[in-house]
Amino acid sequence: MRMSGAEKAGLFGGVLLAAAVVASAVILLRPEPSPILPADLDVAAATGTAAISTPEVDVVDRPGEPDPAGMRETPEGEADLHRELSRLRKIIEANGAEIDRLRSLLRKAEIAFEEKEKQPEVVARETIEELQRCGPETDATQIEDLVQRLVEAGAPAVTEIQGYLDNGMDVKFTDTWTVLSGRLLGYPGLRLALIDALAQIGGISGDSALITVLRGNEAPLEICLLIAYLERVRNVPAVQEARRDAAMRYLDLEPHRQERQVIIPLLGVLAELQPPEEAANALLRFIRTDERNPAQTVGAIHLLDELPEATAIAALTALAVDRNIGKKAEEAAEMLIMRDGAALSSIPDVLAKGHSRVRSVIYRYLTRPVQANLQEAKSRSVRSGLEAITLLDDLDRSIAARRAIADEWREKERETNLTNQLLSARSRLNKLTEESAALRKRLTVE
Repeated sequence: MRMSGAEKAGLFGGVLLAAAVVASAVILLRPEPSPILPADLDVAAATGTAAISTPEVDVVDRPGEPDPAGMRETPEGEADLHRELSRLRKIIEANGAEIDRLRSLLRKAEIAFEEKEKQPEVVARETIEELQRCGPETDATQIEDLVQRLVEAGAPAVTEIQGYLDNGMDVKFTDTWTVLSGRLLGYPGLRLALIDALAQIGGISGDSALITVLRGNEAPLEICLLIAYLERVRNVPAVQEARRDAAMRYLDLEPHRQERQVIIPLLGVLAELQPPEEAANALLRFIRTDERNPAQTVGAIHLLDELPEATAIAALTALAVDRNIGKKAEEAAEMLIMRDGAALSSIPDVLAKGHSRVRSVIYRYLTRPVQANLQEAKSRSVRSGLEAITLLDDLDRSIAARRAIADEWREKERETNLTNQLLSARSRLNKLTEESAALRKRLTVE
């Protein structure tokens, strides 16, 4: 296997580091104490390590002192040997942390050299085996390093990764994770770590593997993540089909809180279904059944509002009159009343069938769009009186339709607080009518 220039330089650096470690060991094992020499300082500077110090011990150096092997022949020599061993032991104890660090650096250099000599497929296989031995007690950084090793192996690692994913097994890592900019920070388990590695590898092989894993997948969190990861190639027909089928399959699964961070891309897939009525039905299923993701449910209601007008009004009305979905019905009622034109024709039906809280929402927002439109008309009147008058025509029609709703329900409303809310809205409508008429008169005179 050929090594690039960078790899050779890295190997040469590793050899230098190993030489520095050996030199340090030689210094430690010399039988007599030795001061730190300039050469030692040079090695320390080159390797980024602290020079190993030799503590002063109560040993008398004598010229011509015999070596330790010779000391064993006499009691005096044996005592000298004990003193020498004691001195060496103190040196090791004083520099134990530095020695351990050097050993660790040397081992890393050896591993890096061994990995360079291996085929990427072998690296991937051994890395997956190492990941299988991890668990909740494993440091998150260690797991991330192993995943990065898979990514660096590149396309050759895809087959090994997919082979593990196909067996349906998993290893739990942690419950502490999040999603930032569409990527996992922390890994709940081995499967999601490998899926994330495939997404980082990318390319034809990585994306094809993601599509394969997505097809037939019935794990809610995996479905959401896979759909999100394949967003970048969403226009590929095979990807469109796999994402659409998976999104519909998700609706039949038991949802969990875990996927709330990555469910928006899935909702986007549902909103793109054709015809629009199919998209509306899919979103309605999600909204009615998903009780664990309130913020995402509101997002789905907003996606309903972006569908073609007739489809959106029908879907929002269906939600607003549903007495079994609580705040979801109120959100839909608010979006209906904030619309104008055709949407107002569905309001009487919502008031007749909806919960009292839904009626309160409608009364509360009865004048909100009119106020905004009148402000827009005043703003445009500065630039173009004709544009402002056109806006006022639409505004007057909207006020008339909303006043008709208020007049009809003033007689029907049984709850005192809602009646007061309705009368207040009707009073504001009358005031808005007066402001509209005054603006129209001024523009006509001008």
